[in-house]
Order: sequence, then C-alpha cells, then structure tokens
Amino acid sequence: MTATAMVKFDLSKMAVAARKMQAAAPGPMAYLRMNKNDGSWSSGTEEDPVGKDDLFAVNIQSFQRGFVAWADTTRKGVAPAKLEEHMFDACETCPEPGPLPQGAAKWDAQFAFSAMGMDGRLKGTDVVYATTSYGGKKAVAALMTEIVEGLAVNPGKLPVVSFSSKAYPHVSYGQIYNPIITIKKWIPTPSDKAALLKSAGKPATRKSK
Repeated sequence: MTATAMVKFDLSKMAVAARKMQAAAPGPMAYLRMNKNDGSWSSGTEEDPVGKDDLFAVNIQSFQRGFVAWADTTRKGVAPAKLEEHMFDACETCPEPGPLPQGAAKWDAQFAFSAMGMDGRLKGTDVVYATTSYGGKKAVAALMTEIVEGLAVNPGKLPVVSFSSKAYPHVSYGQIYNPIITIKKWIPTPSDKAALLKSAGKPATRKSK
C-alpha cells in the first residue's frame, strides 16, 4: 500500500493559537465534499452548495492522518459504506492499520482537518474535510505547510480559507478536478466562538508569502 507523504511541521509554532481555538464552543458538524464530476463543493447530508467565496476559519490543531476502510462495492448488492476508520494527530507517528474489517476492499490513507464557517449558510457551523484522494491529500499537506510558514509572520492568528477546484486532462480518465484550499486572510485568534464570528467582517490582512 502506498500513501502520500505527510509534510513535517513544527507544532510549537501553532501551540498558542491552537489552545485558544480549542476554547471555542463546539457547534453542529458537517462534512465538506468536492464533486468529482464538476469540481463543485457542498456540505452535509443535504449537499448544501459551498461557493468559492465562502470563508472558513481553520482549526490549526485539528489536522489528522490515518486510514479508512470502505465496503467492497464490487460485490453484488453492497452499497458504499465506511466500515472502519483510524485517525491520528498529524504530528504523531501514524501506525500501519491492522487486518481489514470483514467486507472491506482495502485500507486507504486519509488526511483530514476541521474549520468553522464564517459567512453564508454555514456561518457558525463546524465542518470537516476528510479525503483519501491523491489531489485532496496533496491540498491538505500544502495547506499545512502554508500555515506553518504563515504563522511565522502572523503569530497568534488563524488562517481563513476558501475551497475551490482546478481541472486538468487525464490520459485515462478524462477531465479530473483537484481541490484547491486557499488562505484568504489571517485573523486574530478569538477567545470564544462568538468573537470568532464577529471577526468575519473585518478587512483582510496581508497574505504571507
């Protein structure tokens, strides 16, 4: 089994901001998804649209990696379903998974992180982006690297991101969409969730290079 290499990063640079972010009250949770057919984003079981201009404050201590086992849908009558999942802090050593659960096809490497909606229909909603695709894992790893570099010039702040996609032609599968996660601005780390939402309307700060 092969897996995308995870970037190494210095957790100490995140510690102060992360502790403050953890103080934010938890809210309703929704999963973010990118549609493989057209590159559009949606959230939750109702697949509410997520626009490329919708903003989300990233919980910088939430990055995880691990493995997930899905049901083997090549068997007759088997519907897609997550059978087992093992996730670990991205800074920790990620052990290899054990035996496959019964009825699973294989273990897939998975990266994930959480954020909170800053505007629109998802304002105040905690969201999770978990991905097993090559493009998705590459986007999450790139975001982690950019956050570490950005914290050096934005100490005590949180990154606010948007989700979009980019298409490229594949020789075997036609047009493929890769997720793009862009840091739009940095905001002061709030003391609680209410303060975080109030900061949504403040002017963007200069993006670090």
